[in-house]
Amino acid sequence: MNWKKVFGLDAINTAIFATVSVAIGLLIAVETGDPEPVIWFGCTALVTFGVTRSILLHLRAREERTESSGAWRLAEAEAHLAELEELRQRVAELEERADFSERLLAGKDEPLRLERERR
Repeated sequence: MNWKKVFGLDAINTAIFATVSVAIGLLIAVETGDPEPVIWFGCTALVTFGVTRSILLHLRAREERTESSGAWRLAEAEAHLAELEELRQRVAELEERADFSERLLAGKDEPLRLERERR
């Protein structure tokens, strides 16, 4: 059983909520000596827990729908594609520069060879 899926809160938060609620209920019972305020507080605590659970489960379902829609994955893929395209352009520019440099260096050696052959 997945505690968080059922109760909206994880087990530790649920235990903390229950412990604090019981402690406050006992404190009210000791101070007033009347069971009616304890019953009202217990009802209020249960309603509060129910509302909190409902809100958290609703938010979790909303997150799951958003994640499963793939919209954020599509945006991420498009960003990667744009970056890849930019890198391809940079590689092409670097290839052109390397070719130019090779031709330039190859051209410098030729006149020296020609001068050596004339002697």
